[in-house]
Amino acid sequence: SRLKPLWFNSFRSSLFLSEAVGRAHRTLPNRFAFEAAAVSRHQADAAMTAQAPTMTPMATSGAPPSREVVATFLSNTMNMMKRDETRQLLLDQEAIPKPGKKLIDLQRAEWDPLGIDRDVGCKVLDRIEQFFPGDADIVAQRNEFIVTAQRSFIEVLESRRPKNLQRDGQLARETIVDFFDACNTKMDLPETKEALAKHLQETTEVPNKLIIQMQREMLETLGVEKEHGCAMLSKIGQDFPQDKELHARFEGWRFKAQSTCMGVVRAYQESGGQMPGGCVTMSSDMRNKEAEVRKELDAMPENKKQELLEKYQKKVECFMKLPLESRLDYMKKMSDDDRPDFLKAQMLLVGIMQKQWRDGAAKGGTQRADGSAPAMPGIAVASPQQQQMM
Repeated sequence: SRLKPLWFNSFRSSLFLSEAVGRAHRTLPNRFAFEAAAVSRHQADAAMTAQAPTMTPMATSGAPPSREVVATFLSNTMNMMKRDETRQLLLDQEAIPKPGKKLIDLQRAEWDPLGIDRDVGCKVLDRIEQFFPGDADIVAQRNEFIVTAQRSFIEVLESRRPKNLQRDGQLARETIVDFFDACNTKMDLPETKEALAKHLQETTEVPNKLIIQMQREMLETLGVEKEHGCAMLSKIGQDFPQDKELHARFEGWRFKAQSTCMGVVRAYQESGGQMPGGCVTMSSDMRNKEAEVRKELDAMPENKKQELLEKYQKKVECFMKLPLESRLDYMKKMSDDDRPDFLKAQMLLVGIMQKQWRDGAAKGGTQRADGSAPAMPGIAVASPQQQQMM
């Protein structure tokens, strides 16, 4: 078949809040930002303006920590982040305007009583698989530490949610960066992925609407009224035309939402779940005439089916990207001569998607060897009604 692969595009077109915003400023470069998590050495360098608690550290060593010391650091730091005193400290908005940066500094300070240079210790955490090859237990403990840090960060942000929201004016660059980082961190939480998976299992719908809801709620968590925030995010290209770092952060945020949704759907497919309805939504005309159209397709030679697909594929893709309420208008505008063949092409594409979904599930998922999204002829998921403001 000469059909171009569209499976990944079907998710890129599922119109997360990030997708809807992205349509408003196509000047952004196609680059990715580093992902936010208040746990790594790379972000720690930017966090040193915060003051760590006063303590009397041991003399630090430039040598890398032993496994025992790393395990002690991870245990101590997780306990510190779970303590009520730490939470109360981070809730003080006047004293701690940037809780993420403060949390990083508190983490790094835990190396001091162990006599380990902070940068050296964090380097070992970043490359723990290299320093302790084959040690699954220490890797698991490091991963638990990461999740604890991410969860602590999000919980503090949600607890600091302001009563008064910004409803007008341009968003500060700092606020936009905080929003991207917070969204990315929330996408990484196990409970987020569990909620998305549960939604998919119970509704058989791609959970893009749930991700949109989370993104919009995060705007208000950071003090920006969600509708105003969406409008301002769509103007990043206009308000910050030369800010390549901010543009890259935008792309990282957009990619994070897409990849999180893709991962949930892939796991669902591997478990034998049926293809999400949002990927193959039929028009009302198609459903009403399904038996008649299927009978005509069964009698059609393969070469004619291929010609039909090549002729109408772009139109079907365009149609399936429309919100559900706009599809009826699209069909009304189509000529009487085109409508029957359009319905046949739509049904052919749906059939191809369903077959490849089943084939992928039988093989344990459709992820390719290079780790990229599976290649599959597809139809874009309809955008939720709330995104029409973009």
